[in-house]
Amino acid sequence: LADFAMAAVPVPLSLFGGAVGCLSYLQSPVTLGLVFGDAEGRARIALPLPSAPGLIGVSSLFQMVMFDPSSSLSLPYYTTNVLSITIQ
Repeated sequence: LADFAMAAVPVPLSLFGGAVGCLSYLQSPVTLGLVFGDAEGRARIALPLPSAPGLIGVSSLFQMVMFDPSSSLSLPYYTTNVLSITIQ
């Protein structure tokens, strides 16, 4: 997921049947894509960064959401912390 702004207060997914401690930090998240993890649990997504001077100083926020079909939770998703990237 990606966004340009953080939510004023992180939304706990446990309110919707998710895991305790999993939070949604993004204000209006947009899905960038779907990737599958490898045997070691790593998932990677390539994001090209254009060489455009007009983008200098632009910040983006990213958060991964993992689906666990073996989970007994009613909302079997887990989230990462937020990664903030600023183009310099």
